Amino acid sequence: MHVQQRFSAKFVDASVFAAAGASRLAQAQFDKSGNPGYVNGLPLAAGLLTNSSSVPVIQKLRHGLSLPRMASSNGMCRVCPTGVDANKWDCPEAIGFEDPGGIDRIPVLFNQDISVGCRIKLNRPQMESFCKYSTRHPLLLLPDSLRLGIWGDSDSGNVAEWIPNAQNQQQLADTSINPSSGQAWDPRGNCTGVVDAMHLQVLTASVGNVKNPQQKIIGARIRFGSVSWLAPQQGNDAYYTLTSTVSFLELPDGGSVEVMPAIPSVLPVLPDDLFYPFATGPAARAHPHTWLLYLISLLSALTLTSEFRV
Repeated sequence: MHVQQRFSAKFVDASVFAAAGASRLAQAQFDKSGNPGYVNGLPLAAGLLTNSSSVPVIQKLRHGLSLPRMASSNGMCRVCPTGVDANKWDCPEAIGFEDPGGIDRIPVLFNQDISVGCRIKLNRPQMESFCKYSTRHPLLLLPDSLRLGIWGDSDSGNVAEWIPNAQNQQQLADTSINPSSGQAWDPRGNCTGVVDAMHLQVLTASVGNVKNPQQKIIGARIRFGSVSWLAPQQGNDAYYTLTSTVSFLELPDGGSVEVMPAIPSVLPVLPDDLFYPFATGPAARAHPHTWLLYLISLLSALTLTSEFRV
């Protein structure tokens, strides 16, 4: 009888994990999504930027990026299926970003597009309330501190390996203001500028040797879709759709380029100042064949001199 055994070892940096607020054992359980480039079908590496220490670090999400499973079996939103008074939603279930937190989550896998959605039910007073207070549905929220790993094995202690990391892009959202701020209520029963969709767009590229290309993320952004909702008549309800998507777009590499090194010269490379001070300036930087003629002339002169001495 043969029994297969498998052993593994992982080295962890205690200072980085302490700054990220996770135990060594918990951090050691994070699996990579590539080494270093992403592997298709593995989780999209994600984390939250934290400044709890003097050095910013990434608190990695154990299962990578995920989206909430928005709809229940009847198609209604599992979180906040209906609105209530003032500027809040009726949310009977908590929304956990990393752990299920009461609702299932769908993992986002590298190079696999995903689209989820659900319906909500609103009456006219509810529609007017949320429209006036510019409140976005909780299922269309992502934290501003969200970061995506450039590589499948991005280091949580190096924020440069996560995006966004540029000064001109502080968050993944394509706007720093509340996208619901453009909502406006029309007394006739229209709510314009309703944010009903959230689209995460990830730009990827294959880099490195053509025989072993490595996939990486070179850019990402979140865009919000907006529409106009027509409120139902007084005493009636209406249904509206919410959508979240993640799409991957690969940047063409422009084709492979065959690099052919220059043919080495048979003649030795001579220094430019070989005949200094007899030849100076640009003329001193002559072609190797010219130097060969100079050298032959010099050797001939030395040979003749030796013959005369004999």
